[in-house]
Amino acid sequence: MILESAPLQVKPGQSAAFEAVFREAERIIAAMPGYRSHELQRCLEREGHYLLLVRWDSVEAHEVGFRQSAPYQDWKRLLHHFYDPFPTVLHYEKIGGIPAPDEPVARAALAVAERQLAAYNARDLEAFAACFAPDIAVYRPPAPEPAISGIAALREFYAKERFSKPGLHAEILGRIVMGSRVFDHERIHGVREAPFEMTVAYDVEDGIIRRVYGFAD
Repeated sequence: MILESAPLQVKPGQSAAFEAVFREAERIIAAMPGYRSHELQRCLEREGHYLLLVRWDSVEAHEVGFRQSAPYQDWKRLLHHFYDPFPTVLHYEKIGGIPAPDEPVARAALAVAERQLAAYNARDLEAFAACFAPDIAVYRPPAPEPAISGIAALREFYAKERFSKPGLHAEILGRIVMGSRVFDHERIHGVREAPFEMTVAYDVEDGIIRRVYGFAD
């Protein structure tokens, strides 16, 4: 695994617009072969400065697989006009520290969790539903029975109750990966009058989400 690092300096007065557009653009990179995970960090000391970190299987997955692909043109169209100066991108390999989840099971769980998050924020029902098993079960403890059973019910719920809301956005506040289970601490925007937090556990089998457990405040 390699880490792509891109320091991004956004033009004055355009930070809010950049962050909004990035939520759309991140679904592009999350769908690329060889992609593992990404994060965008906002600098506290420098206005308009960000750090984009993307984990790839290899340098070639980024430089060839992504940058020479058709989706990269959409990435450029959405984001590149925000930067001044244009960033210098570097690649790193880990030599120490606490390792990120790297075993195949954890990598697969993390990848599908990232894909469904990107599709959720893009309000892309087809891409979102593709992350879940046909017999998906969504639980809302302490209720013992699933609140949603089956992919048809999941599609209907998200089409009517989530993706119809223009302000919908899930912000990840924290994440833990334990084998084939991903725990996300999320802040949800656009569903209620005010943002609210919840913890969601995704059970992944064979690269697809089979059970979800949601704990809302």
